[in-house]
Formats: sequence, C-alpha cells, structure tokens
Amino acid sequence: MSRVAFRDLLFERSIAAFDRGGRRSGEPVFHDRSFLEAIAYSVIIGASVPESMVRAAQLRRFASPVFVCAPWREIFEHDAERTHGFDFACQDYAANVSVYRAYGYELVDVPQVCVEERARFVIEHLEKQSLL
Repeated sequence: MSRVAFRDLLFERSIAAFDRGGRRSGEPVFHDRSFLEAIAYSVIIGASVPESMVRAAQLRRFASPVFVCAPWREIFEHDAERTHGFDFACQDYAANVSVYRAYGYELVDVPQVCVEERARFVIEHLEKQSLL
C-alpha cells in the first residue's frame, strides 16, 4: 500500500469512527487516532492535503482539550504493529501537535507516568472542567 493510500484509509476510517461516536450523546468518547493525524501524515510524506479532507476536518470537532502523549523512549517498542522507529514517532508527534493547534485545539500533555497515573490525570482534568 502506498503512503498516500495509507493516509486516505486512515482518514476514511477515522472519519467513520468519529461519526459513529457522535451518536452516543452525553457520554465521553475517546479516540486513539484521528482524521487530523491523517492530515499531519500528509505533511510528513510530502503529500498535498485534498480540500475534501480539510472541509471534513473543519466540519467535525473534537471536544477540547485534546490529550496528547509525547513519544516515550523507555516504553517505545518496535514490533509487528509499530513498524516505524522512535525518530519517526517523534516526527509524527510534532506534526500531529502542529495540525491540532492549526485547527484550534487546546492540547494537554499527558505526563509520562504509569498507566494508572495517566488515566487518573485525564479523569481528574476532565472532572475539573465538568466534562465527566
């Protein structure tokens, strides 16, 4: 699969996941990846972003804040699921952060602590903002 085809598939599936998640009114929905990350991937691979993607991303909005997790060398694994290296993960993270900000999102960095503490951080942040 070409990199552009991968980008297009990521975008299409992320849009579908967003649209399905929107039907659960009143319940928070968390997305691991998003259509904005497909746009960021375009920057990484040097591909132009189709206007249809820009419009679709502008019409769909995630609630702010968006929680982001920076690459963490100590837990990073290169395996069959994650075929890219740590340097690419850092490049991908920087591109994602840039695109989220360009689309007007408030970003909150999740601290690099154990899973339970990360979950507690997110829950407490959302409770303080009355989002849970």
